[in-house]
Amino acid sequence: MNKKQFDSAVENVILSYSTEVPGSYIWLPYGLEIRNKIFNKFKSIIKKYGYKEFSFPILVNTKNIERQKKVFNFEENVLYVTTYEGNSKDYYLRPDGIMQISYYVSQILKSKKDLPIKLFNVAPIFRRGRKGVEIPSLLSGQGSVMIEGYGFFASKEEALKELEKAVRMTTKIIKEAYLPFVLVRRPIGGNKPVAEINIGIDVPVDKRTLLAVSLYYHGNIYSKPLEMSYLENENKNYPHMISWGFSERVIGLMLWNHMDEKGIILPPSYAPIKLVIIPLFKKNTNEKEIKEYCIKIQTFLKRIKIISKIDESEGYVGEKIWYWIKRGVPLIALIGEEEVKDNVVTVIIRDIDKKVSLKFDTNIKNEIENILKEYSKRMKERAKTRLKEKIEVINSYESLKHTLKEGKIASIGWCESDDCRAKLEKEFPGEILGVNLLHPFNKEVKCIVCGKKGKEAFFARRL
Repeated sequence: MNKKQFDSAVENVILSYSTEVPGSYIWLPYGLEIRNKIFNKFKSIIKKYGYKEFSFPILVNTKNIERQKKVFNFEENVLYVTTYEGNSKDYYLRPDGIMQISYYVSQILKSKKDLPIKLFNVAPIFRRGRKGVEIPSLLSGQGSVMIEGYGFFASKEEALKELEKAVRMTTKIIKEAYLPFVLVRRPIGGNKPVAEINIGIDVPVDKRTLLAVSLYYHGNIYSKPLEMSYLENENKNYPHMISWGFSERVIGLMLWNHMDEKGIILPPSYAPIKLVIIPLFKKNTNEKEIKEYCIKIQTFLKRIKIISKIDESEGYVGEKIWYWIKRGVPLIALIGEEEVKDNVVTVIIRDIDKKVSLKFDTNIKNEIENILKEYSKRMKERAKTRLKEKIEVINSYESLKHTLKEGKIASIGWCESDDCRAKLEKEFPGEILGVNLLHPFNKEVKCIVCGKKGKEAFFARRL
């Protein structure tokens, strides 16, 4: 799968690229239903972890640029809005929510009893794109909707405990997206100004990986310079802060990892239509009888809460089947004279391209539910298999180059020193994703560079 194939599979099915803004896209009604189902599932998980949803404006006052410079300078990534009064840059489009949320917390935080504060926001993000990087629009994150969460706590211990919960929460979300992934504690070098701990979830894409979720423990790095403080026993205290976030990129990654040469494959839980009924009309057939049987099936499916549609459009049967296959509808029912006569439902199962005949009796409810359950199970198993196929244990320099060329993720030993990381990243076309935080692929590890005792880390080429 490459960018061209991916864009071709989703265009005019999920998205439209008919915009005048490079890198942006339009969610079509069918795609928007999929996105809303997925995001609603994610939001329900987030709320169970105690986060409250807020909504912040897209426009941010430029005063925040100066405030942010107290922590680090993000100005080069900002997209300014020119005002009607002249060419002054009074506002910019939000690149993320950290400054808006920090300012809000600084206004409402008065005492320790106001803590903890846990909130999340769902809104578009706008950042300058990276030049020369070929990446499908749905995976780029530019202009896409992001779900980001923030937590503020009275102590480091409370914040770190919440970070652990946020890791479990986002890991669950990524599993609900049926994705192969690695969970890593990322090297802190590049993020030293803004975080003390950085955890990432990376997903394989073609011959590289892409960051799907970022989580941070910021400590007081933001709260002190931005004056987020409260008084306790006449002493000024600063809350410890965590943050996490992911965007529509997660949806793009799900589509990328599960589509085939025919088009997208959707998990049944996110499919806007779970089953399409296609009537088969031949010459001299009793069309009325077939239509009534189709309606009978649809009425039954509605009763057992399976969303279905009868396709009565004009065109050849083959064209109709192909139309719904490209859209990832899990099940396609074909109903003709034979099905009516034998009281059966002929079903095509999209992900395995298999045709089965189900007796339309009291047992059909269990049969359809089991088919959909097995469908979801296969998608999860494919994700696990894909990850195993992508990871290769490496113990020498010689094998690392070949592994990267094959587009795999190398499991290596790393002593966590900046010197060994810099040497590796200078000599090989990739980077250390971070130290593995899940089940080990390599239990006995020594640093691939210096030979000292180390931890299992992943090295790969990132998009």
